Amino acid sequence: MTGHGMSYVHIPVRFDRPQVSQFELFAAVLRQQAGSRVWVHCAMNMRVSAFMYLYHTVKQDWPESRARELLLQVWEPDPVWADFIEQVLQSRNEAANTGN
Repeated sequence: MTGHGMSYVHIPVRFDRPQVSQFELFAAVLRQQAGSRVWVHCAMNMRVSAFMYLYHTVKQDWPESRARELLLQVWEPDPVWADFIEQVLQSRNEAANTGN
């Protein structure tokens, strides 16, 4: 891949235990690649669709409904992922309320 000018970043995320820190790393990698074409994937596209939903809403200020529409094209997050999404959104709201 590197011989073709491509880079690869592996962010392992256990399906049964996603972490906010993993999303923050994912977002940082995307920010570093701003202006470049980026391909993101996972085995079933479930993890990445949740991460992209969060990236669009938390980091790019997309309307939530627009980001959710893309997420729901892939899957309806199970309780583990619904809780994870809520945790990330909650931390965003707390940061906004404290001015961070």
